[in-house]
Amino acid sequence: MTKAPRGLVASQSIAALGVALTVALTVALLSPRADADEPAGVVSEPPAMRYAPTRTRLPILAGGLGLMGTAYGLSAASAAGWPAVPGSERLYIPVVGPWLALAETGCSPDDAGCDAILYMRGILYVVDGLTQLGGLGIAAEGIFMTTEADAAPIARTSLRFAPIVTAHAAGLGVVGSF
Repeated sequence: MTKAPRGLVASQSIAALGVALTVALTVALLSPRADADEPAGVVSEPPAMRYAPTRTRLPILAGGLGLMGTAYGLSAASAAGWPAVPGSERLYIPVVGPWLALAETGCSPDDAGCDAILYMRGILYVVDGLTQLGGLGIAAEGIFMTTEADAAPIARTSLRFAPIVTAHAAGLGVVGSF
């Protein structure tokens, strides 16, 4: 059993760490927030919104950048893992790298009969390029999408008793909001 070159192991570890951090950040930003102060009673529904609320921009932007970052990280890790493959150095270029690598694809000098691997590599380059491009498109949607402000909070009816004290009288009054 032969050991992997030290640089290869280090680059794969860095790529795996990058992918794990990207996934963790995406999950953290896309998780719904918990509202503990929601009333237990029946609340009338706010008016329907025409566009998404402004608070949706950041999760969409983070999701798009996370998708693009994950695809790019896998692409760069494969370039570091197989540097002898023709065109692999192009995979370090975000978004257009897979397409440039696809144009230079071929068999490595030490593997002349790699026809099946060559076709699989081409398919993976296309999937990688489309995934990076899709992540970039989702991020652009998060930046340029039309949003509208959150609906005004629903006014709740409340009644409470309050003391009334003046120079000539004292009593109890009812104060409320409708």
